[in-house]
Amino acid sequence: MKHALLRLKVNDVEREIFNCQKCQELSELRRNKTCNCPVLGFSFKHYANAAIVSIGEAPGIYKPHKGEIYIDKLENFHDVYDTRIQTVALIGKRLMDIYSRAGVSWIDIQHFNVVCCSPPDYRKPTVDEVENCLQFLKKRIDLMQKKKLIVTFGAVAKAAVRRFDFGLPIVYSHHPSYIFSYMLTDDRDEYIDGVAKKIKEALK
Repeated sequence: MKHALLRLKVNDVEREIFNCQKCQELSELRRNKTCNCPVLGFSFKHYANAAIVSIGEAPGIYKPHKGEIYIDKLENFHDVYDTRIQTVALIGKRLMDIYSRAGVSWIDIQHFNVVCCSPPDYRKPTVDEVENCLQFLKKRIDLMQKKKLIVTFGAVAKAAVRRFDFGLPIVYSHHPSYIFSYMLTDDRDEYIDGVAKKIKEALK
């Protein structure tokens, strides 16, 4: 697909997500600025170039009550998000702790969440929230031009990806919060090395 057409398709999907009102509670929280806008994924160049589709559960950053930036315009999203996920957000640093052991850099990854909006108080997404967002996940993965591998983090992402047949190898991992908060150091290092090895082998 030519870049100009791909960009139009990506813009259409991101606009659809940004304006979505399907989940009543999450939409109301966004209107009240209790939770932030949908988290769409990395910018366009990752759709065109990334080999890895990285999938998490739901966004946990951009909470206005923590003093972080509230994004209310779609055109401002990637300018803020791409920088903050790499330099500020703990989840970004934890993801790269895992991917770096497989020799993977940011440009190799496009990261999506199954549910695009932040559920309040870091709760798990409901069944309805997951169902409402699945179509967006499928559309975005389909738009990835050089995808070779899917990596899921946590049970919600694992279950969501299994709903579709993308014809790609899949590496399943625990959620980074579990890996870094609940595993003993030696167990954590061994587990991450194991995930990294699977990623390397799948990318050969």
